[in-house]
Amino acid sequence: MQTILSAVGKMRGIIRQIESLNPSGASETDIITQAKILLIQDNKYKKGFKFDHVWLILKDMQKFADNDTATLAF
Repeated sequence: MQTILSAVGKMRGIIRQIESLNPSGASETDIITQAKILLIQDNKYKKGFKFDHVWLILKDMQKFADNDTATLAF
């Protein structure tokens, strides 16, 4: 479970970085694709993001919320 949470947290962080650049005309799919490319550059995630099947569920959890005041405890 910790592996999934770590990967989702890393992916969400990369997506936030991309979104902060305000890519003009980029769809959510474009941003996720770019995030997956950037994630592969991290040695810990050389095989890519393996948790697409849970991404849609976990991406909106409060732990991964966009605001900095989100509760980070389990």
